[in-house]
Amino acid sequence: MILFALFSHQGFPLILLSVTGLLVAALCISLHLSSGASVSETFGFSRFRRKVGQYALLGVFIGLSLGIIYRWAFSATPMPPRLGWFVLVAALIGSAEELLYRGYLQSLLHSLGSLPAVAVAALFHSGYKGALFAVSSFPLDINLRFLVIATFLAGLAFGAMRERSGHIAPSITAHACFDIIVYSELSKAPWWVWS
Repeated sequence: MILFALFSHQGFPLILLSVTGLLVAALCISLHLSSGASVSETFGFSRFRRKVGQYALLGVFIGLSLGIIYRWAFSATPMPPRLGWFVLVAALIGSAEELLYRGYLQSLLHSLGSLPAVAVAALFHSGYKGALFAVSSFPLDINLRFLVIATFLAGLAFGAMRERSGHIAPSITAHACFDIIVYSELSKAPWWVWS
């Protein structure tokens, strides 16, 4: 995924490295599933119990709180005044990131123990996010160090919810709520999605 982040906004032929990054990630997941692993185990979809619902509510609170803090840090109103169409895409992108990092990768690393699995998944997610923004030719209105550290810390919180609940739903809920608050006013995708 870091290959994807580094080269997704480059011209031909470098963009082929980006595609290669996505294909390698897809191949790894495909091989894991073809080895007999279940989709629910691979991505963190256990039986939905009351505990999962409680952590999903916690995820809503954490996601909304982090989104409000993010907006405050960038001198925006705490709550967005309107919703643009991109907010749905942003929530889906965040959900896909959770499926990959807290679902697949954290599940894959679980044999190392809970804490290392959470930390490594958070580290890879923050590395991906940092790489995506580090190679930008667009002017950044965000401190890259802040972005990487904030992504890592949020990843630890989301991973801990995933671990404690035994389900990916709380992480997806938290990330989607964060993205809804942060990206709600956009009427078109920012450069990091399509450039």
